[in-house]
Amino acid sequence: MLRTPPPLIKIYEALGAIADQRIELIQGLFVEAKVYSSSREKYYTVTYDAANKAIMLNDNGSYWKWYLGYPGIAVLLLQGDLPINKNLAELLKNIARKEINTKNNNDFEKTQQQIDTMIIEKWWDIKAFHEYIQNLNMLLQTNQFSHLGKKTMPPKGN
Repeated sequence: MLRTPPPLIKIYEALGAIADQRIELIQGLFVEAKVYSSSREKYYTVTYDAANKAIMLNDNGSYWKWYLGYPGIAVLLLQGDLPINKNLAELLKNIARKEINTKNNNDFEKTQQQIDTMIIEKWWDIKAFHEYIQNLNMLLQTNQFSHLGKKTMPPKGN
């Protein structure tokens, strides 16, 4: 595997992007996608070659930290390479994750805890939600997704 495991919050972000319908997919030889940030002030590009399990995207985590960032995870969920539970994704709809993360000084664990509290307040079984997130995390670690092409710089903006 050419990537390090993503922080769990990136799986939350991917599900939130799906729930918020912030993804534009174009099917062709490769899947091309624009995945808009939670602020919708910028978008990330994703190119995915399903036949070869090769993916390239230009979010900060993928570029600087070498993990598969949330735009790529979102595309894998929408393409069926990871199991999607739309009911659980809906729990993350309209959450201004970037704003929460900024308030928490980019402490992903604090942000995750805050979002977990929001999920609990929606009367959802947090244990079932965490089991789903852990399952996705395990699948991300056991699947051998490689890099597709040369890395590109992340977009500027909020």
